[in-house]
Amino acid sequence: MVVNSQGIPFFVEFGSHKIGSIDPHTMEIREYELPNAETRPRRIAITSDDVLWYSDYARGYLGRFDPATGQAASGPLRAGPSRKPYGIYAVRDVLWYSEAG
Repeated sequence: MVVNSQGIPFFVEFGSHKIGSIDPHTMEIREYELPNAETRPRRIAITSDDVLWYSDYARGYLGRFDPATGQAASGPLRAGPSRKPYGIYAVRDVLWYSEAG
């Protein structure tokens, strides 16, 4: 779970191809579907521009989602899907991730 600059928490819905957010005032949950139905986000990070980054464990991809525009993109890791990207974290807008494969 990460919290953006406006205090809105975001999370990945493991086992699905969705990212969710929670309105801190109403507690309403909003779901954002990622474009590829085979995407399985495992962990989530956020950069200073409030863009979300996620590890796509099932496909061996790293993904990007901008809640402000609804735009999502992802790309494969050089080592391929067997690397199983797992944890992801942003430090001063530099992304770090670990592999479990």
